[in-house]
Amino acid sequence: MPDEKEVSEAPDRSKESSAKSEVLSPEENQQVQEEATDNSSDRKKFLEGSLGKGRSPSTEVLKDMVVSILDGAKQLVGNNPDGAGTDKADTSSIDSDIAGLAKNELSLAHPVDSIIELYHRIAGDSSTAPAPADTPTAPADKPAEAAKPEEKPEELLAKIKEDPQTKAEHERLEKIADEKIKNPEELKRFKEDMEALEKRASEQKPPLSPEELTNTYKEISKLMEAKDSADSPLKEADRLRLAEQVMHQAAHPTDISQGGYNTCNVTVGEVRTYTKNPSEAARLVTEVATTGKYHTTGKPSLEITIDRDSLLPHGESKVHPPGDNERSYASQIFDVTAVNIHYAREHARGGPDIRYEQHEPKPGGPNDKPPADNGERLMNYADKNKPVEMTYPDGTPKRSPGLKAFDYVESAKEISPEPKVKLADGREVEAPIGIQRYPADSPEKDPKNLAGVVFIDNEADFEKTIALMKAEGRLPVMVGVHTGREPFRSDSGEHQAGERGGAHVVLVTDYEPGNPPKVSVDNQWGNSADHRKDHRDGDKSIPLHDLFMATKESPSMKELTALEKQHDRGDFKGKEEEYNKQLEKLYVDSIKRWDKEKADGTLDKNEQTMAVQEFQDYLKSLQPSPQRGREILKHAIETYKKEKGP
Repeated sequence: MPDEKEVSEAPDRSKESSAKSEVLSPEENQQVQEEATDNSSDRKKFLEGSLGKGRSPSTEVLKDMVVSILDGAKQLVGNNPDGAGTDKADTSSIDSDIAGLAKNELSLAHPVDSIIELYHRIAGDSSTAPAPADTPTAPADKPAEAAKPEEKPEELLAKIKEDPQTKAEHERLEKIADEKIKNPEELKRFKEDMEALEKRASEQKPPLSPEELTNTYKEISKLMEAKDSADSPLKEADRLRLAEQVMHQAAHPTDISQGGYNTCNVTVGEVRTYTKNPSEAARLVTEVATTGKYHTTGKPSLEITIDRDSLLPHGESKVHPPGDNERSYASQIFDVTAVNIHYAREHARGGPDIRYEQHEPKPGGPNDKPPADNGERLMNYADKNKPVEMTYPDGTPKRSPGLKAFDYVESAKEISPEPKVKLADGREVEAPIGIQRYPADSPEKDPKNLAGVVFIDNEADFEKTIALMKAEGRLPVMVGVHTGREPFRSDSGEHQAGERGGAHVVLVTDYEPGNPPKVSVDNQWGNSADHRKDHRDGDKSIPLHDLFMATKESPSMKELTALEKQHDRGDFKGKEEEYNKQLEKLYVDSIKRWDKEKADGTLDKNEQTMAVQEFQDYLKSLQPSPQRGREILKHAIETYKKEKGP
């Protein structure tokens, strides 16, 4: 997918038009000027008639391009090089022709290609309108295809059910299920999930193909028919449980949850794979469950070996079917494998032999010694016979996957690769499937856009990216957020738990332009934390603005958390007065920042309210008594007023 900035840059015809105006007679020149004066009215009528009144930035990008085509075509025809001008009636006819072409052939799925094609056809020219430098181009020898009418879901569903191969595999899988699944309720649910998958396939945009369903059924059949042997990593009962869960997750991807594990980063990839490519999700679970290994789809393919203990159901994975916000056994297999894909890639590049494992959790409270342990392990296998658990510099165990945006995007693409996008300069790049917020001056921003992650630093680009991905059929998209911001703060109960949140990843499953534009968000904390329009309890979509604000951590909370950690480590032992001064300065600096943001119109009132509340709650908790916090707050306000002046 091209960078949105590049897509928005329509060809500039100003110099070209100016040069051609030299051949106009005074009367013709006057006519062009009059038409230019009327152009704003022309634009509005044309755009509203052909593209609608939606105000999303991505639609505005398309509108600007079409306006450029309209203006350029009128001047090209009006400035006939033979000196033959056109009258007002002719120009109106041209406008009508352009509008007709745009209505019928402006493709929202492939906007750049269709706009360029329209320009050539209107101008009667096959070479003068260059494509923007970094946008996909259609092969020169391939004529533009006429837009096909969109098939209705019921028509697509009929095609799926009538497809000979899909029908045969459906019937075969049902027969296997009848033989293997002894529990009547489980068998009933399995068959209902098969029907639900086919219904979802027909309703999804873009829909899943009959071939995709055929391959999904084949993989699940293979999992159910596998035989026990001395080399089998799992017994038949476990494989059947996995098959039932894979079937359910293929039918209802948004039911997938990360549970009480630090795997949101790979769970979003899991949901996305089940949504767009369920056969590959099923192949992963089937291959691992029957061989203990997985071979990625990337080139070159990587062989991932999963340790035997990680293959067994642990903790929540023992529950079947899983409850809301409980990780299924099938998800445990998928997530452990997905994390290990990243570390296998790093090892192949010359990095250490790091492996992620899942063992049986150990219960306990946050203040217990040792504390509760969910069984996650990050192990260094430098010594194959004596692996060592990875730790942070302070000695704390690294009991989480430890993946960054690029890492989990790479893993997702090794499981279900995205098609390459060909740019005008001949380069082929991977279409992005993740969005991450970075500072505008980040040195990594531009190069990493081509590696599957789009970096955004403003709300307009954020909306453009999501809107364009929907238009091109590339949703859902992974989005990095911070759980200290709403709505995730309330969903997680961070405030009630006395915590300030941390990095998290969610999945945007849909986008709706409007005032305000809204998004559907699938959160891996269970259905109760989802914010989707198609939620079982009704429309729970949220304003896109709220999601954008959640992509950035509160600067004040980030600094407060860092300062608190220093204090907990003992950095201020015997220097409590210095710690008081640091807290006071942080609060004063925050107030100054909010003043500045209010003045320039960028203040996030929700962030301000949250930060003030967190500051006050933390200050009240300071030892030896709440009086200490009250004194710090009082001094901070006095200092702020003094520095601000009258």
